[in-house]
Amino acid sequence: MDIRSFISSSFINNNEGSVMGDFLIGVLGAGKSGVSCVNLALKKGYRVILSDVSENIKIEIKSHKNLIIEKGTHSRKLLDCDLIVISPGISNDISIVKKAIKNKIDVISEIEFASWFTKSDIISVTGSNGKSTTVSLLNHIFLKAGYDSFLGGNIGTAFSENVAHELNRKFKKPIHILELSSFQIENLKKFKSKVSCIMNISEDHLDRYESLDHYIDTKLSLVNFSEKTIYNSGDKYIVSRLNQIYNDNTLEDIQCIYKINANSIYCVNTKKDLISLDETKMMGCHNLFNIAFAFAVANLFDISDNVIIEAVRSFRPLKHRLEFVSLLNNIRYYNDSKSTNIDSTVKALESFNDSIVLILGGINKGFDFNELIPSLRFVEKIYAYGRSGKDITNNLKDIINIKYVKNFKECVLSAIDFANKSRNKNVLLSPACASFDQFENYEERGDLFKQIVMEQVC
Repeated sequence: MDIRSFISSSFINNNEGSVMGDFLIGVLGAGKSGVSCVNLALKKGYRVILSDVSENIKIEIKSHKNLIIEKGTHSRKLLDCDLIVISPGISNDISIVKKAIKNKIDVISEIEFASWFTKSDIISVTGSNGKSTTVSLLNHIFLKAGYDSFLGGNIGTAFSENVAHELNRKFKKPIHILELSSFQIENLKKFKSKVSCIMNISEDHLDRYESLDHYIDTKLSLVNFSEKTIYNSGDKYIVSRLNQIYNDNTLEDIQCIYKINANSIYCVNTKKDLISLDETKMMGCHNLFNIAFAFAVANLFDISDNVIIEAVRSFRPLKHRLEFVSLLNNIRYYNDSKSTNIDSTVKALESFNDSIVLILGGINKGFDFNELIPSLRFVEKIYAYGRSGKDITNNLKDIINIKYVKNFKECVLSAIDFANKSRNKNVLLSPACASFDQFENYEERGDLFKQIVMEQVC
């Protein structure tokens, strides 16, 4: 019997807290997903070692007789574990993981581990861009349709936390909706999704993967863990690689079900427009694809078009995704801090038809910023900040008016000052870079941008 079958049978046949006291699980990484995984494992009666290489990390977890915490190193104690769960931010290439694999210790993801303890249907969404909006929209639709919907994964709440919550009480119609990053897909083994969406693929995380093909193949491997996969044949990376690797009836092309008709979603079967972007609170044609994927998934669960349409109309866009901040002195300010790659910033720029002052910068994840050039037609000036700001400036200085300001706050204030003097219509933070040089995450970066903008009112 493999580990998953053994744990699953123990989970079914034993009372909570008495599953496998001798079974030792190592959890690498004491962030949100790692701590949630530990709590779920302890809840089910396992012994756990929680290990983080940071000496100074603050671990928010209650002490427990079955829990050992180590900081500052991944020690050899982990090689005594029966199973290792790796957090998404940790690479399989680190020494302790390589040693564990050599010692024939199974290494899995937190997503894989949590899936062992739920019998509810799972919907999974991956892609380089748009997945957060799509899973949030799906969650909104399923709640409106009467489901007990749990939204998690790469968006806010760890899957383990949602599963633990599900185990605490009986729900009539539970369903898990997961946003999955490529990192979370890497160590899936027996995970099974009822429906998965592969929305789009663009160059991203090339600081982690040895090649673009490696990144693409990791994303596409979700097909192996799905009963049905909906994909976008209009995406050049998806269609070229998918046709090489897979050819079965579990795949369904979104464009055979729904098409984008001008500013609306068009249903191929009914030959009717279902909803236009103008009826929603979202902006940008890229959101039409997000809506189309949500329609396709919801229909597979027999949710009526009327329920879906009403849910789409009432859905509020997420923070930090082309989020409208304020209108000041006839200038509109938009926070798109979640845009951490070129393609996402391109989609943001294509949502405008008037002059823009653009703010780029942070840590480049391996992109060529010359790829932005065709989308800069409405950009009057670029302000670049942070670790990669100088390189971005050097790349684009012969093409467009661009200025490097290292500090983020000073950079934003400079952009605001220029917009006021030149009477530009929009100031857009869409960095196309990671935020970790000056911030903990993209949310902190976006929140500071909004604070700086709102201080201009005072």
